[in-house]
Amino acid sequence: MTTDQPGRKGSGTVMMIEPVNPGAGAQVVIPVPAGTRWRIMAFYYELQADITAINRNMGYSIHPTSGLTSLWLYNNLNVGAVALGHMNVMASSNVDLATLVAGYATLSMPDIYIDQTSWIQSQVMNMQAGDLILNTVLTLERWAIG
Repeated sequence: MTTDQPGRKGSGTVMMIEPVNPGAGAQVVIPVPAGTRWRIMAFYYELQADITAINRNMGYSIHPTSGLTSLWLYNNLNVGAVALGHMNVMASSNVDLATLVAGYATLSMPDIYIDQTSWIQSQVMNMQAGDLILNTVLTLERWAIG
């Protein structure tokens, strides 16, 4: 992971990834494929909360290498006691201040580049067994690396 652009040649390809929704109680995890570098532009997902009224923190985490439990970057916001409702999270480098307004949590994310074997994932603290993460969209710029 880096904030500079070593090995970058020209403009990358801007793309959106919409992964399959994970099962109940599971986080969504999106790995960077081998031979690629990503510049994360925005990360969005929805939480459909189960019946448990409990404080949940929603955010994202970025991990530098697959197979390791190390954490490189983490940001979250307490969205309060949500039960049988939807919360939405959007993280972007265009956001300066974390906000929570009418079910939408907006988080800042640095302008970073992550390489193969890294991954980004949703991060819902106090996630319940019946909680669902839905409609995830990751917007990125992609380069092939050698």
